[in-house]
Amino acid sequence: MKSSSFCRLVFFSANLSLRLLNAIPQMNHSLRSRP
Repeated sequence: MKSSSFCRLVFFSANLSLRLLNAIPQMNHSLRSRP
């Protein structure tokens, strides 16, 4: 297993987790806005 592919995988998972963290507040806000 190449180290470059491993770094790429780590970077991809980190970017995905950051997107998830950014999307969580918006989801909570939309759920709160519902009556």
